[in-house]
Amino acid sequence: MLFLSNICSFHYILYICPKHSTMGKENEITQKSLGNTTNSLIVTDWKQKAIKRGREAKALNKRIRELILSRDLWKAKYTDSKSQSDIWESELIKIKKKLNEILSQ
Repeated sequence: MLFLSNICSFHYILYICPKHSTMGKENEITQKSLGNTTNSLIVTDWKQKAIKRGREAKALNKRIRELILSRDLWKAKYTDSKSQSDIWESELIKIKKKLNEILSQ
């Protein structure tokens, strides 16, 4: 392993020290370390994508919470109306039975 103390660039470490080699990505990393503008845009692009994805995830989680609350509200309304409907149906059956008894006399 050859080490150059006066050269501190990541570019030289990649090619001199084999344990720091990235197998196949040397050219991309070299261009990034040398300050190629297109690759530096790629480097910052992942950060912007991550920030955007984080915001999307927060928005989706908020929407999920809203949907859960809405679903629970509608479920409660349904069960309430269903129980009320069952009560009215049982009362209707009782009234029909009484009417039939009265008419049959």
